[in-house]
Amino acid sequence: MKVMSNKDEDIPEVKKSHSAFKLERIKIPHFDGKMSEWQTFHDLFKSSVHLNSTLSGAEKLIHLKTYLTGDASSIISAFTVTDDNYKEAWKCVRKRYSNKREIIFSHLRKFDEIRNLTCESASGLRSISDGLNECVRSLKVLKVPVQHWDLIFIFLTLKKLDGDSRREWLLEQKDDDEIPTLEDFIQ
Repeated sequence: MKVMSNKDEDIPEVKKSHSAFKLERIKIPHFDGKMSEWQTFHDLFKSSVHLNSTLSGAEKLIHLKTYLTGDASSIISAFTVTDDNYKEAWKCVRKRYSNKREIIFSHLRKFDEIRNLTCESASGLRSISDGLNECVRSLKVLKVPVQHWDLIFIFLTLKKLDGDSRREWLLEQKDDDEIPTLEDFIQ
């Protein structure tokens, strides 16, 4: 090891070595057409396959056909596997599913479809809280300005709570004039 002098202290020079640790290859999820899952599929497929310069267009099309299932697969089922057809097939899939409004609606719908609680339940409350957090995070990633939606989310979530849990939350509110925040609500 070589030692280099740096003013008052000696700093050892460290040689870079290759680690024996290797990351496991990322699995691309299959995509069946659920809009709430599109962005994950799109980003992983794009980085792993679409931008992979070592793959031919035909190979990329085979991968695309492999990862699309259900309704999503019907979009490209008529494309024969050729280099030229890949770009058109990927364009068709993106055109169908890169619809920001529908993606946003799918996240809101997913939260809306969480079952209402009929009785007090820790696991039920956790499920609603997790669903609310997932919805808010997903919308933020899509650059939806949810920072002013606290009351709307609180209102929608209170409708999902059983009567006892809703009453308990309302009794905890000390100041009727203070507008609750989502952060305080979720705690």
